[in-house]
Amino acid sequence: MELLGYLFTWERGRGTTNWAEIRLDHALISADWFCLFPQAKLSNLETSPSDHSPILLEPVLETLHIFFRKFHFENAWLKEPLCYKLIKDSWESMPNASIDKKIQMCTERLAEWGKDITGSFKLRIKRCKQELSELRNKRYPFSVQRFGEVKLKLSQIMD
Repeated sequence: MELLGYLFTWERGRGTTNWAEIRLDHALISADWFCLFPQAKLSNLETSPSDHSPILLEPVLETLHIFFRKFHFENAWLKEPLCYKLIKDSWESMPNASIDKKIQMCTERLAEWGKDITGSFKLRIKRCKQELSELRNKRYPFSVQRFGEVKLKLSQIMD
């Protein structure tokens, strides 16, 4: 299957004269499977601290229209100090309310606040991936160093 994104999935010796890049990783599909998922995508994720880039096979289905969005707590929010403050303030703002009302208040505030935080993660990840893409083939010492720094930063954001 055709690989989207960076062509190579393995590298060794970045920043040296022996730097090598190869496409080692592939996905094999059958014609029957492709008939079920004609819009499937195979992507090079390029975000691994390993010498191998992970590849992702997405069996894309037809788009469904979802009108109601259920609240989902994001574990990444726990790394944001403001999350704890928001929950505490929401809970304490209604001292005589039932637990259901307090949970509802927390949910509403977290959902609104979380849109900005989650969006920020997506934007920061997009910027890092864009910079990594620009630096990927450059062999200048500064470029190699910057590539490592941005790769570390991306891992921290994704964590």
